[in-house]
Amino acid sequence: MQLSTATFATAGPVFDTSTPVSFFTNVAGRLLSSELNVNLSRMEVYPTNQYTPSVHRLLQVTANLLDAQNTNFYPSVFRPLFSEDAASNIFITGYEPVTNVSGTSDPQLAAPYDAASLANLTNATNPLADSNGPVNIYGIPWVVGAKKGLPNFNQLSLLTAATVVRKLELTRTTSDPKTATYATNQAYIIWVTNQLGMTFWNSYSNTLTSAQYNGQQIQVMVLDSMQMSMTNQWNGFANWGVGTNLNTNIVFNTWPGAAWGRNGGGAPPNQTPSAASFLSFSWPILYQNPLVYNSSTHNFSGGSFEPIAPLDQLGLVVTNYLQAYILIGNQVVDYVQLRAPIIVGGLNQALADPNYGTNDTTFYQWSTNDYGNAENIPYGVVNQLVVAENPGFAPAVGGQWSTAQTPMGDVSPTAEAAFFKGFFTPSFIYEGALYTNLELEMQVPYTPSRRVYGAFLLQANDPLVHYTASDLGAQYGMLANWANGDYLNGVWNRSDDPNSEPLPVPPIISIGGRYQPWGNTGQLARTAAVDSNPYNLAYKDPLVWNPDHWNFPTGQVWGLSWIGQVHRGTPWQSIFLKSTNILAAINGFQTWEAWTGNFLQTNDKESSFEVFSSAPIMDFELVSLLAATLSTNNYSQQFPVNNPDTNAWAVLLNGLVALTNTTPSPISKTTPQFASIFISSNSIQAQIIAKAIQATRLNTNLFPNQTFGEIGLILATPELSIRSPFLNTNAGSIGGRPGVASQIDFGITDQAYEMIPSQLLPLLRIDAVAKMLSTNGQRQLEFGGYDGLEYAIQASPDLVNWQTISSNYTAFGTCTVTLPTTTNSLQFYRTRLLQ
Repeated sequence: MQLSTATFATAGPVFDTSTPVSFFTNVAGRLLSSELNVNLSRMEVYPTNQYTPSVHRLLQVTANLLDAQNTNFYPSVFRPLFSEDAASNIFITGYEPVTNVSGTSDPQLAAPYDAASLANLTNATNPLADSNGPVNIYGIPWVVGAKKGLPNFNQLSLLTAATVVRKLELTRTTSDPKTATYATNQAYIIWVTNQLGMTFWNSYSNTLTSAQYNGQQIQVMVLDSMQMSMTNQWNGFANWGVGTNLNTNIVFNTWPGAAWGRNGGGAPPNQTPSAASFLSFSWPILYQNPLVYNSSTHNFSGGSFEPIAPLDQLGLVVTNYLQAYILIGNQVVDYVQLRAPIIVGGLNQALADPNYGTNDTTFYQWSTNDYGNAENIPYGVVNQLVVAENPGFAPAVGGQWSTAQTPMGDVSPTAEAAFFKGFFTPSFIYEGALYTNLELEMQVPYTPSRRVYGAFLLQANDPLVHYTASDLGAQYGMLANWANGDYLNGVWNRSDDPNSEPLPVPPIISIGGRYQPWGNTGQLARTAAVDSNPYNLAYKDPLVWNPDHWNFPTGQVWGLSWIGQVHRGTPWQSIFLKSTNILAAINGFQTWEAWTGNFLQTNDKESSFEVFSSAPIMDFELVSLLAATLSTNNYSQQFPVNNPDTNAWAVLLNGLVALTNTTPSPISKTTPQFASIFISSNSIQAQIIAKAIQATRLNTNLFPNQTFGEIGLILATPELSIRSPFLNTNAGSIGGRPGVASQIDFGITDQAYEMIPSQLLPLLRIDAVAKMLSTNGQRQLEFGGYDGLEYAIQASPDLVNWQTISSNYTAFGTCTVTLPTTTNSLQFYRTRLLQ
């Protein structure tokens, strides 16, 4: 069987680029279907949630592509439309543009619903039953185009602290220790507090003023609802449950910029951003005043001293619901609605000390292993009694003495211990005087306490990427003592002593954690088993030192030549036209996982898919899809991407422009310099690139069939980008050398790396690759092509005489036709694009 492609006809774009919602929904629908097998018009969000970070990334890319074609200062904004079926499943059925709002009371900005709560409403109360009412759902973001120069939501912090105090009471039947029978009782006192904070940031140098927008004021709105409950193993949710609603609205005329300092146009800022550029909110929230837990009723009502028994397994459940947005006049410039953070953790495991042994010298107060007596008293309780008699054994932190005045007139731990010892002896001597303890019941004077806390610090790495919880998340250990929620695995911190173990305070200038543009050593420098090179172009764009360095296209006519400048929806990275595969590097998977916040859980195939599907090299397919979907080029003039003729490739490169870096090496930290060079087909550089393209196609490790299945796969050729023969990449290695400003670190822009592929891609077309199938005894031919164009299937017995047997249109890049029944004679088939 032979397949060939005939002369191509001129084609217009399949989708209407002049109507924003049409462009957005149709392009996004095609990308989601082809790359993720998700249907934009029926995307389930409850009870199964198909809205993953990779879904949002493709929606974000679509909005960014749309904004690249207009000159609006404000970003394009789209909100999802929802429906519910008879089984209470909730779906996204499309998107609607948000062109303006009337203010904070606009129905489009209505407070979101929790998806589960929404599904449980009756038709009479469910807003989804009313097609006229806008509905927002926590965790399902709006899509806001990436526009330079506007402030953004940047940080969310939640600190939940639980304090537990264990008091002991001793009783005896008589005041004579020789005849008395003793009993030990306990009381656990527990209370919980929260500290919620969030920050917005004008991350650009310049101050934002209402005068720039015809006097329209800047408005920031925050609505937060926190739901908290305590659980145990007996009756599910105990009667501790509270919802806290916060509502803050600020209107102002001036928002200071970051006021970055510079060492030069090509260098990173030489100072931290101005604190005035951050707008912060903070709320202390008391969850529950101190209450005594009653082990007999398994609740907090009426608790008192009672016989010693193991503390019930107590769990803390906290769910935070946030809606926040920024308006300039009647324009939405940023919008988030997060169902995060979520805490589900066991307090008992957080409280527990290591098991105590007879040879230990540290008298752990919260050891739970059994002392071995008949009453099954744990070691922690025994150690509390030991310390109460021996103040010198007391732990340095996490306990206090009663400081009640004793009959000896002293409130010191020594006096307390002496009086407590007297509870077990007929009389005792204190400072030379004889005393008698005649109490029948007595509280143990030393009381241990422990404060455990769960700390979430959710930060944007790139200020333009903050719409899903994973965009803001970081793995445990990245952000100092902010554990970021791995409570199911026992990751709680302790703060028994406010001096030596203080509660964490969220940073006011929030760029020390996840924030890591080019040259910055933020989160990855403190993370094990990742690539922490701050100059790694595999996962961020070169020389984008801070948000001011973005250079997004505007007012473009549709084409592929500028696509590499469009933000791709992952931190500090535009659509990727380079060859480096971060996932193939040493620790590359872990690096990309940490970079995006899509952390792979044990045996979690879905999480693994998220990591892979958002990787930069997935843009090879994205570029191919966009070329096939939106190309306006004349196909008859395009070059087959699998053309085996090296000389023909050299001729194709003739006349393209390459950038070559001309700054002396090692370079000073100034704006890099480039010279433009027209490529000549007979130049050494053209031959290097042409041969490299063929070598890439013939690399069976990359392409087993030695075929580029789509035009974007040509980007796997390093000589087109990171090894361009026109670029000086020899001064220093990737990551540079200490004290040396190398070309790779300081001298080559993303545009320079991608200059050749951005011009080459629009010149290419994919060959109509086909395969023969057999279904129920019938032969079928499946071939690929461009949607919206008509193809003819032709047959020939001798490769000379061809006869058309059918005409077809491809759908989503492929078409399958049933071949007519023929004799057993040899037949050849080919596809031709009809004029």
